[in-house]
Amino acid sequence: MPAKSMLSVLTPVSEIVVGAMPEFRVRDVFPSSGRKVMEGVISLGPDFLLWFGNKIEKPKGESRVRWQKVNRYTPDTEIVSELGGEANATTAFSELVFFLRRQAASRQGPLLTEGDTHNLFLIPDVHMEPRIVKVGLLGGGWWLSARQFGGSSGARWGKSVQFFSPCGMVGA
Repeated sequence: MPAKSMLSVLTPVSEIVVGAMPEFRVRDVFPSSGRKVMEGVISLGPDFLLWFGNKIEKPKGESRVRWQKVNRYTPDTEIVSELGGEANATTAFSELVFFLRRQAASRQGPLLTEGDTHNLFLIPDVHMEPRIVKVGLLGGGWWLSARQFGGSSGARWGKSVQFFSPCGMVGA
């Protein structure tokens, strides 16, 4: 009897070129003090600044980022495995901010905004530990939270999710 064909975890949706980024400091966009965070962002998860607040990314050239629809209830490790592993699934924090700025005012763009939907990014924290960063729209703005990737605390995600990943440097 032939083996059952399993539905792929991901269906490609689209991709976009993200312009070159200078050195990027998360603290400049998401301060820990009482100052207002980035326009359009209303909430950060409890450990968000602990994990990302002091993160600094080196300058990088133009890149392409793609997003994929998650087709079935699945753990984050399976999503990353389908993309070829952590190295092929990890985005820069500055790329996440690119999408937030792009959709700050109009809400039109690749980030899901309807109902209980989530946008996921695999981003290393300040200690280079991979974290799943979850972005959603709640009322008047974006909320961001982060959790450990994989392991016993790894999350399972359903069909109301998109996963963002790199698809190479432009011109490479």
